[in-house]
Amino acid sequence: MLPGRAVEMQQDGMSVMAIAEALGVTVQQVVSWWGYMGYDPVAHHIETIARQVQDGTALYDALTACGIGVTARPAVRVRAILRERGIGWHSTDSPHGSQRRIRERLEDGEML
Repeated sequence: MLPGRAVEMQQDGMSVMAIAEALGVTVQQVVSWWGYMGYDPVAHHIETIARQVQDGTALYDALTACGIGVTARPAVRVRAILRERGIGWHSTDSPHGSQRRIRERLEDGEML
């Protein structure tokens, strides 16, 4: 059954685009199957993503490892959930924050 296979593939970390290509269907068809099956990729992966981000993994890497795109609606939901939990994924104070790394490379008086 293709809808069930699409869920299994996503649970294994495949993106919706990769699943659609592998099954020979459209992205919208895969998303439709997930709705039909009652599957929510964010709910399935949120604890893993939260733990990885807290351990210092970049949000982009955590999302893509779980097969969640970084700009789509699910990624927005992940960011909202992390924010509600007080989990930061970028800041100037973060040891992994890109702003901090950029500031370290700036010449005196150069603006960010």
